[in-house]
Amino acid sequence: MKRMLILLALVLVAPQFYAQNTVELTGKKRAEVVTELESKTKAVKSFTGRFRQTRTTTLLKESIVSSGKISFQRDGVIRWEYEKPLAKVIEINGTTVSVDGVGNGKSRMAKGIAGMVSEMLQDGKVADEKTFDFKLYDDGKTYQLRAKPKRRDMQRMMAAVDINFSQSDCTVQKIVVTEKDGNNTVIEFFDMKVSRTP
Repeated sequence: MKRMLILLALVLVAPQFYAQNTVELTGKKRAEVVTELESKTKAVKSFTGRFRQTRTTTLLKESIVSSGKISFQRDGVIRWEYEKPLAKVIEINGTTVSVDGVGNGKSRMAKGIAGMVSEMLQDGKVADEKTFDFKLYDDGKTYQLRAKPKRRDMQRMMAAVDINFSQSDCTVQKIVVTEKDGNNTVIEFFDMKVSRTP
C-alpha cells in the first residue's frame, strides 16, 4: 500500500516538476540561442537519417504511421523516401517538387512540412519573423520553437508548428504541425548522420 501511495505521488507530481523546468527564452538569451541554431543549421553540408511520421485526424480513430529515410545535400535536394506503409519518394529542390520522379512544379507540397524543412536547411533561417510569430523554450535537453504563421496561405495549412532541436548539436529531433481543424502531424528523426562545415 505504501508503494502504491509513493507511485501515485510520483505520477501526480512528476508532470508538474518537468513543466516547471521548461522556461521561455527571451531577450538576449533568446537571440543567442537563435543565432546558435541558425549558424549550426547553415553549416550543415549533408545528412542522412530515418523518420517516423504520425498523422492524427478527427475523422479516423487510429493514427496513420509512416516511416522511411531522409537525406539532404546542401545546394541540392532534400529527399523523403517513404518505405511504410506505402513506398513513395518526395524530392524538393528549392521550390520544385517531384513525387516518385514526376515533377509537380511549384506545388502546394513545396509550402508544406517538407518544403518548410527544405527552406530552413537551405537558408539556415530557423526563426523567420517575417513568416512566423514564434516563442522559444528550453527544457534542459532541447530547444523548443513554437511558431504560428503570419501569412494567410500558410494559415490555411497550419495553425502552429513546433520544432524540437537537440541542445548538444542543434539537429532537429521532432516537428509537430497542428492544423486549424485540430489534425496534426508529428515527424520524429533518428539515426541522423550530419556533416557540417568546420
